[in-house]
Amino acid sequence: MEFYNGKEKQAIVFSTFISASDLNNLILDETNSDLVIIDCRYFLTDPKLGYHQYKLQHIPGALFADLDNNLSGPIKNNTGRHPLPNLDIFTNWLIKNSISKTNHVVIYDQLGGGIAARLWLMLVQIGYESVRVLEGGIINWKRLDYQLESGDEIRNVLSPEIDLKLPKRWEDGLYKIYSKSDVKEKINGEFNLIDSRSPERYAGEVEPIDTIAGHIPSAKNIYWQSHLEENLLLKSLSDLKKIITEKVDLDEETVFYCGSGVTAAFNVLIMKHLELPNPGIYIGSWSEWIRD
Repeated sequence: MEFYNGKEKQAIVFSTFISASDLNNLILDETNSDLVIIDCRYFLTDPKLGYHQYKLQHIPGALFADLDNNLSGPIKNNTGRHPLPNLDIFTNWLIKNSISKTNHVVIYDQLGGGIAARLWLMLVQIGYESVRVLEGGIINWKRLDYQLESGDEIRNVLSPEIDLKLPKRWEDGLYKIYSKSDVKEKINGEFNLIDSRSPERYAGEVEPIDTIAGHIPSAKNIYWQSHLEENLLLKSLSDLKKIITEKVDLDEETVFYCGSGVTAAFNVLIMKHLELPNPGIYIGSWSEWIRD
């Protein structure tokens, strides 16, 4: 499937974002049985609110993926707040919902992609190729007055091939998954360590979630939301590239982190969108770094 970036007036085959109008056209196409839509809304202050809002209103046909229960594993003494789940458990969730590599997956949230990018990263990491984040998320979808549904959605399509040829570990996928020890070894070397949190949290001026404020030594800051306009749509490709290259030396290895390894995935997504070298991601992030 081809999607078009109208802002730049050029045709691009995306494995990153899809516009609301393109998604709406796919939904209206009743022959498109390969489409899978996943709602990832999540609120740190009220973890159950995302599912509550999903049940009230969601994009037609959308399944729900919970950040805490489906996209993260148990928190331990040596992990951050959102460690990756056991890969076998995540694979079973995919099988239960009949989400296979042959599907065209579209993911959205209420933030413009900050949570949705976590699932995008997880799917791409294990070899899924047709995975896109909805530009502008549910907010832009509602703004355009597209159709909404309520209640839970269930997929009854059998996908027996879903668990074949998947990597055995998260670390065996496309992007390098950094551990705390990996970051410590490289911290004084020639690599780009990028904090994806807000400038205020990066500077240690505020810390509403974790017990210690500040950032990892040598890290620079690219706030994941800096890639979005006020309406949650993406900035132009030229603006996005400028944001990245002002802080990232493309000749060196790049590693993104955030508070708990979730919104850092949006910066990884932007790098893919710009067709820049594959970065790594430190999943444990700041919430793991400060544990000692």
